[in-house]
Amino acid sequence: VGELFDIGQIGHLMVLAAAAMASSLLSAVAVVFALGLGDHANLRDLGAQVEAEVLGLLTLTPSLLVLTQRPRTPVAWRESWTLAVLAIVTIIVFYNMSHSPVLFIIMAALTLPTWRMGLPGAVAGFAIVAGVGVFFVLTGDSPINAASSGTDRIIGLQIFLTVSFFT
Repeated sequence: VGELFDIGQIGHLMVLAAAAMASSLLSAVAVVFALGLGDHANLRDLGAQVEAEVLGLLTLTPSLLVLTQRPRTPVAWRESWTLAVLAIVTIIVFYNMSHSPVLFIIMAALTLPTWRMGLPGAVAGFAIVAGVGVFFVLTGDSPINAASSGTDRIIGLQIFLTVSFFT
């Protein structure tokens, strides 16, 4: 029903960003009131929750939109070797190079499945990067772990994933 929501169009992308921000802000305010934290909640905690929710929505929603649409061209699954290459590069960057800020290498590797398989390859590659990234951030071996707290590391990963997806 209605027109196809295409985040490749700037207007649709702006609607997605605005909806993510508004819904996250409303959710955080509802949590504060529902849990009776009005006197105890500080703006930093509220801001961190809103930031995490916005980044989560901006990270996952485009993937879900792509997966629910019909591919314009058939997916060439024989090109799935590109996903294996991406997984290997991502593991090497997150594990062996945790002392260096070399996350940009992952962006270059992510272009390979995107180029060879189209949008489904980009989404599958993004899921691989997200899964590997979450694992290594939670275990403490990643270039993102320079941040002080666990929440800051997860938010750093979400920022990286959001930029990766929209790039």
